[in-house]
Amino acid sequence: MTDTDLLTPEQAVEQRLLPFGNADWIRAQLRAGKLRGSKVAGRWLVSKEAIAEMVDAGTNTTRRRRRRAKAKA
Repeated sequence: MTDTDLLTPEQAVEQRLLPFGNADWIRAQLRAGKLRGSKVAGRWLVSKEAIAEMVDAGTNTTRRRRRRAKAKA
């Protein structure tokens, strides 16, 4: 992995690597451990590979949240 493979959440959004979410959402996924990344000098960094794995797995979609909300109602 090279330095160019590591991106800040803002860079990941700019490069449109995710079909959903924004930089704040990416940081929340990193904090929750749902997306692999590292915090370096106070800034989150995530690899293009980790983002691709999350997208391929189809995790953290809005559908799941809607299903849970309907089940509780």
